[in-house]
Amino acid sequence: MMRVGPLGCVMAAWIVGAVLCAAALAQERPAGEVRVWNSDVLAPQEDILGYDAQKPLGPIRIVGARGGTFSGKVVVGCPGTLKGVSARAAELTQTGGTGRIGTDRIQVRYALVGLWESWQKISKAISRFDVLAERPPEEVRPHVSRRKSPREAWIPPGRAILPVWVTVSVPPDVPAGDYTGTVTLTLPGGTTRVPVRLTVCDYTLPDPKHWRTWSELIQSPDTLSLVYHVPLWSEKHWRLIDRSMAYVAAMGTRSCYIPLIAETNLGNAESMVRWRRKGPGKYTYDFSVMERYLDVTEKHLGRPGIVVFQVWDNFLEGGRFSGDIKFETKQTKAERLAYRGKGPEVTRVDAGGRVSGELLPPYSDAKAHALWKPLTEALLRRLARRGLKEAAALGMVTDSEPTKAVVDLWRSLLPGVGWVRHAHGSRKELHGVPYRYQLQVWHLRFANPNRTAEYHGWHRADLVGHLARDLRANFPMLTFRYLGEMNIGGAARGFGRFGADFWPVREDARVGIHGGWGALVSDGRFPKSSWRNLNVRLSFLAPGPDGALATARYEMLREGVQECEARIVIDEALLEGRITGALAERCRKLLNARDTAMIRGFNITNPDDYFANFVWYCSPGKAGEDGILWHARSDWQKRSGDLFTAAGQVAATRRRPH
Repeated sequence: MMRVGPLGCVMAAWIVGAVLCAAALAQERPAGEVRVWNSDVLAPQEDILGYDAQKPLGPIRIVGARGGTFSGKVVVGCPGTLKGVSARAAELTQTGGTGRIGTDRIQVRYALVGLWESWQKISKAISRFDVLAERPPEEVRPHVSRRKSPREAWIPPGRAILPVWVTVSVPPDVPAGDYTGTVTLTLPGGTTRVPVRLTVCDYTLPDPKHWRTWSELIQSPDTLSLVYHVPLWSEKHWRLIDRSMAYVAAMGTRSCYIPLIAETNLGNAESMVRWRRKGPGKYTYDFSVMERYLDVTEKHLGRPGIVVFQVWDNFLEGGRFSGDIKFETKQTKAERLAYRGKGPEVTRVDAGGRVSGELLPPYSDAKAHALWKPLTEALLRRLARRGLKEAAALGMVTDSEPTKAVVDLWRSLLPGVGWVRHAHGSRKELHGVPYRYQLQVWHLRFANPNRTAEYHGWHRADLVGHLARDLRANFPMLTFRYLGEMNIGGAARGFGRFGADFWPVREDARVGIHGGWGALVSDGRFPKSSWRNLNVRLSFLAPGPDGALATARYEMLREGVQECEARIVIDEALLEGRITGALAERCRKLLNARDTAMIRGFNITNPDDYFANFVWYCSPGKAGEDGILWHARSDWQKRSGDLFTAAGQVAATRRRPH
């Protein structure tokens, strides 16, 4: 069992302290009146304000579709310390039908405060209760204000609050319709039964392996090793990786990153292919770590669409040694400039199994080809056996690019293999080699009710996604819910370069505006490979007792991507002219209404103005709260239900005989 501290930190033996912000603990005092109230998953201010509203307790409302995962919640709170709360869900039965959803498809979790960043950026629109613990807390202590702040004044002090999330994984074969059940809350002094009402729309979502929205979470093996204090590639480490990868797969991620060099921006201390000396300048290659990582990846993701082999970073030839380096930390500048002119470092293993770093010649050196050629030949054979040869790509390019000599070497080693770029802008090619996959910060168009019929980002031929550089955990829940749809309804295939489990690994470090302070493995663990504000700073999972846990943000992101899949079914049918008449007109209006609601929710007054539009993911504080709070009152669940229902009607047109 765990102990939960005040609003602002989680004091638990199994939650790593570096993940959570510090706050003063209240002196424990007995609980006052325990109340239970409803709260909207997209209106997290109700978690706190609902205590005083004293509205009649209604059902937990959930709207979804077959094959998807959807959540609702109820909140328990009291003055003083809250103890002994737990919850149990009963099966859901179809109203007027035979459908049943068993308890094995219903998960009850307990939302704990878990934002390690400043949590006051948007006062009433962010979820402070982010970590979804799978076991009930032993106690929840009340909130104590850490500082005098007008942004915190609306939060009543001295109350303990525990949102209880109910998440349903809807089977792909249940009948559509309304389902009802209960969640029984065990509380101090008794129990409370809360009705659950689930609407299953007549549409079946595809398996996440087949989602068309590009939704990328990157897994960090080194973070797990550091946070849980387990050796790299030990059996305990592999179990942690396996758990994280299951969450990555459930988000529809179809990429995988394999570092062939050490100390890249993703924070890897070692290369996944190990080198063994067999004589002067000669090596054999140990692929065992890479092979097992691909085994875990394929177990959960299926066959990934892209496997990025990291062979370059910005401390190698062509890296950032001048210009914007002036914005970086002193340590970053010193280490990168000291490294200039050197080649990549790889991991060498000796006969006794001991590992160390091995510095190789620069790629422009004539010796480089002979060193890397046997490795790449063996690599291609292994990929071919897995059916992954066509998935291979080279990385990682950022705002700085490798020199022509570097690109020419890898073109000779891996002919026809494209590069991957995560940067502020995009390019068509790299010294004559096409980019296989790109993420960019700027100059993308987002969903716009004035352009609904024109924008079809999911349909573009090239794989270009959005790198929401400034998105942080303390942004409104609305941002995470619509991150996918703002892009696929705009001009991008989706989003990427978010962490799954890139958690803080140092308590004495911070994340500065230009990065490189070492709080995260991608934010200065190896200062020479810092990408400044393009470091991976946002993760959607949290550390739990046995590995990764989901967060409220993760669940909202996933629900949003599921809605993207339904939208794509409709938009594709409209583009291809497969639906006409009243159904087509209704679908056009539905998509436009969704764009209108998103833009209003983000308080964007002129969606045609790029600089007014991008604040939804860059600086929501500039947009204010009015739109976000409006959205919470706008019956967004009806829009979700209408979307899934229309997608089902469109999908049915494919099954009808001509």
